[in-house]
Amino acid sequence: MMRTEGWRKRFSAYVNAARANPYQLGAHDCWLFVAGAVEAMTGVDHAKPHRGRYKAPKGALGVMKRAGAANMADFAGLFFPERAAPVMAQIGDVMAIPTDDAFGFSLGILNGERILVVTPAGIETRDRAEATRAFEV
Repeated sequence: MMRTEGWRKRFSAYVNAARANPYQLGAHDCWLFVAGAVEAMTGVDHAKPHRGRYKAPKGALGVMKRAGAANMADFAGLFFPERAAPVMAQIGDVMAIPTDDAFGFSLGILNGERILVVTPAGIETRDRAEATRAFEV
């Protein structure tokens, strides 16, 4: 999978459009946000089979577990090659930040030294040092 010409402009437009959307499982969650960003950069929609398949944590966990993933970072690894270390990640790569919930990780997109993440307030950022795994886009 390769980023297509003009990906930075499409990535920026996608993030700006998503910026005010609050977290909503099954509509605007970490996986769907990341997949949308990847689609903006590459034209490939990895979340197409997952959209509309869950609205609650149990359903989302079912999608993840049926795919063979123990956590969200492993789920991302089903679609993207893992970088040797998060420090090697580049702008637009998928970043996995550990959580203490049933998902084990939250996913975001690297944008410079910050990771774009979905929160109840919309798109916010976290320091890239919080990520313990990274995946190449």
